[in-house]
Formats: sequence, C-alpha cells, structure tokens
Amino acid sequence: MNERAQYISQLVQKSLRESLETKEQLALGRWLGESAGNRDMYRQLQDEEMTAQELKKIFAYDKAALLEKILASPETMPVTQRRIIPIATRWWAAAAVFLLMGVGAWYFTQRPQPVTPQISKTNPSPDVDPGREGAILTLSDGSQLTIDSLGNGLVTTQNGVKVILQNGQLSYQDGNDKTDRDLVYNIMSTPRGRSFQLKLPDGTEVWLNALSSIRYPTAFSGKERKVEITGEVYFEIVPDASSPFYVNINNKATLQVLGTHFNVNAYENEKTMNTTLLEGAVRIQRNNGEAVQLKPGQQAQLSDKIKVVPVEDADKIMAWKNGLFNFEGAHLDQVMRQLERWYDIQVVYEKSVPDIQFFGEISRNLKLSEVIDALKMSDVHFRIEKDRKLIVLP
Repeated sequence: MNERAQYISQLVQKSLRESLETKEQLALGRWLGESAGNRDMYRQLQDEEMTAQELKKIFAYDKAALLEKILASPETMPVTQRRIIPIATRWWAAAAVFLLMGVGAWYFTQRPQPVTPQISKTNPSPDVDPGREGAILTLSDGSQLTIDSLGNGLVTTQNGVKVILQNGQLSYQDGNDKTDRDLVYNIMSTPRGRSFQLKLPDGTEVWLNALSSIRYPTAFSGKERKVEITGEVYFEIVPDASSPFYVNINNKATLQVLGTHFNVNAYENEKTMNTTLLEGAVRIQRNNGEAVQLKPGQQAQLSDKIKVVPVEDADKIMAWKNGLFNFEGAHLDQVMRQLERWYDIQVVYEKSVPDIQFFGEISRNLKLSEVIDALKMSDVHFRIEKDRKLIVLP
C-alpha cells in the first residue's frame, strides 16, 4: 500500500472515533472531494452494522493490494480497469481500512453502541441538487428571456446586433451597419443556483457566479467601455488602449482596466467588496475619490476604506469559476452563504453561529447532502428539511 493510501486509511479510521486536527481535516476533505466513490465509501463505513458484516469477509483477501486499488483516484485508472472492478470490492477495501489500522479488534470489542434512528425507506430525507448553468437576459425593452430553456442559435436582435447562444455562452455579433446609433443595454443576471458565461460585444469574456448581474451595451462605441455589476464576476478583458474598460461595482466604486484578468466579489451580505487582480493592471476608485492601483497578485478590500493585501491563494479566489468550493480557512457563516447562493436554500441556525473553520476543496456538482457529509467532519451538525431549508444544529 502506498504512503498516501495508508495515511488516508489512518484518517478515515480516526475520524470515525474522534475529532481530527486541522491538517487532518484538510487532507481527508480533499480526498472526499476527489470522487463520489470516496464519499460513498466513507458514508458506508459509518454504517456500523454493515461494516461488522463485511469485516468478516476480508480475511481471505490481499487486503493491502485491494485497499490501494480502491483508494486510487478513478480518474487516473484506465477505462478498462474501471469497468471490470466489481462494485463489491469497494466494501471489502473499505473494511480493510479498519483491519490494516488494527481497528478490527476495537470495532468488535470496544466500539460504542450508537443509537441509530430508523429512517423509513418510503420517506427519504429531502435533498437539493447543485446549481447549474443558466441566467435571465433582460432586453432593452424590459422583456426577459430565460436562457436555461433556450437552444443554440439566434436569441434575438438588439439594435442591429445579433445575440447568439452557443453551447451555454451568449455572444453579440455586430452587423455590417457601422453608422452611429443610440446605445441600448442588456442585463444578464443569475438567480440563486445558476452561473453563466458571456462574451461582451468587444470580445471580453465574463463569468457570473450565482446571484450576480452585469449591465452592458449591445455594442461599445466611443472612447470608453463601461459596464455595471453586482455579486461575483470574473473578467478576461480584451485589451484596447484607445478605449479603457470601466466596471461600476454596486454603484460604490469604479474599476479602470487596461487589458487584464480579475475577479470582483461584491455580494451585499459579505463584509467587504474584494477585487483580485491576476494579470495586468486595474485602478479602483471609491465614490468619495479614494483610489488605489493594483498589481498582479494583489486584492483590494473595500469597506469603509480601501485596503490592499497580497493574494496568498489565487486558486481559492477562482475556485467557483473552476467548479469548486474552496473552504480553506473559511468560517461557518461564510461557507453557509456560499451554499445558500449555489443551492438556492435558506440556512437557519438553531442557536448562535458556531465558531468553526473549514478546510479543503469540494466539487460544486455534488448534491447538498454530499457537501454536508464532508462538512460534518468538523464536528458541526446539519439537517436538511423540506422547502429547501438547511438547519445548523448546535
């Protein structure tokens, strides 16, 4: 068995008996986030009755080789291997976690006897699907189109500009008529549980996280390119020194851009509005005139004033765009706000908000219950109720 498989075995075994340290929570959380198979195995190990039965089967097998095979990431295995491994070997390998760590004796002789509530198979606990691609396009006349329900092709024409949807991305194609015309504006907005990618008329690419919006002209003209945003938006700006790009953030500050990649997180219920520069240069100015210029690898945090800090982990900032939750060092209330936006749920605390930090990454493509299972390792408890409500228990 390789060192990583052995270490994960130790963490699994320890987590089922006692609390993990911070670094251990991080390592186990990353392993759980690697595949649904890992999460299934961990949940099955928590079923003590089944584990007791399967432990009896393991003695006849090469335990180390079997466990190493099952702990290997499915994505790295040849397709043929993925197809021929019987599903049952998952359980033998899961049981091997206990035997390899000398837990078999503990399990049968010293383990506590939990009181397990009976759950009716005909009335399963409610669950919530993850968010998906989709948005609402508000046209210049105020009418709205739900992008989720549209197929590829021409969506509409706005003031001589064709609006095209292709493979989940909206783009604008200007016609041959280049005569002066009045600016007309569209608004792309994502409700809770949706994200979307958009290409602006100048070719600038924009990604919207859940509960975000961007207002922009259907064709840029003149010496400036101006847009307005709310929520969280990532930009890859097409350089044009003769026409600087401006981003109005919540009507509280303005970014001046010259060809750059940057992320803006401006949710109203977060403590600060954060602009993170990955490439190029931006200048951010508050409405009161206070201004700073960012260098790549810096973040401007705006509250009552602008504070510039170095970016220690750019992957954490960009996790949402890459289909991940990154909870590295995040407190419980921060994590819950992310889940509210992505799963379109209401989070309710039965008592005060526990002061707990989380670590690690996990896919945004999981059901809510799967994310909650990973968070439970930090000794916080949840209950999913009907009407898309997540209860945080004391």
